[in-house]
Amino acid sequence: MCEAMSNQSLEILDSMRNGTVVRQRLQWIEDRLWWVGELNRSDLVERFGISPPQATNDIGLYQKLVPNALKYDSKNKHYVCAGEFVPLFPKDHELWLEDSSAEPPGLRTIQLVSANTIKRGIEPALVRIVARALRGRIPLRIRYQHMRAPDPDERIVCPHAIVRTEVRWHLRAWDEGQRCFVDLVPTRITNATPEPSATWVSQEDDYEWNRMVEIILIPSRRLTENQRRIAEVEYQMTEGRRIIQVRACMVYYQLSAMYLVDAVRYHEGQPKERDLGVAVENWKELQPLVMEI
Repeated sequence: MCEAMSNQSLEILDSMRNGTVVRQRLQWIEDRLWWVGELNRSDLVERFGISPPQATNDIGLYQKLVPNALKYDSKNKHYVCAGEFVPLFPKDHELWLEDSSAEPPGLRTIQLVSANTIKRGIEPALVRIVARALRGRIPLRIRYQHMRAPDPDERIVCPHAIVRTEVRWHLRAWDEGQRCFVDLVPTRITNATPEPSATWVSQEDDYEWNRMVEIILIPSRRLTENQRRIAEVEYQMTEGRRIIQVRACMVYYQLSAMYLVDAVRYHEGQPKERDLGVAVENWKELQPLVMEI
């Protein structure tokens, strides 16, 4: 993220007639200059379907608000970034890459492509049942197919949260039979109905949900000094450490997303096989949270 300039200029925009629409076009102008380094008037016309005179007015207005941002290149007949300047709007490179990838082909610059993941989801009907159960504080009687058992079993549960991780969704819920809070995979719930005769157990009683812990990341011990510096940048470390605050019951999922579960379980925080340049400093503290899952 890059810090934007004073809100005074934005307040001027908001006070204008059609200020929101004008603001959108000016932000596009600035992003084009900031990330790509150049801008044609025809780009603005194509992107927003406005007239060439309106595009000229927009560029002129942006020049008034941020005088040092752009200049006209008469040889190539387009506007270029004039150098380093304080932007009017916040800068988020991931958001810009996503927006740029959705531009018309003639305006598209670098393309952002994501790898497809097969994520286990949750049926909309189950979301409705869970949301209503939580609202009414009414437990659910469910049939649940555990993958370690040949047949489904019946349980009474009190769900209090739907969690989305890198690979799946799950319900965080009190399980009356086990007398503890558990994570349930929604696609393994084959039936769910209200059970008003059972006692509701709330989120406030879920100690591992309410307890926040730290995951402290450090560069992998296998790295050279030069590689360590790169890892510190990649993982946005400060003084060689990156601290992530996470719910205690979510530690496993956070570590799993970084391929660090086995490192914490068996290798003192240092990944043995899939080393992505990062290790866990406080592995001993986190070990009890990942051993039984």
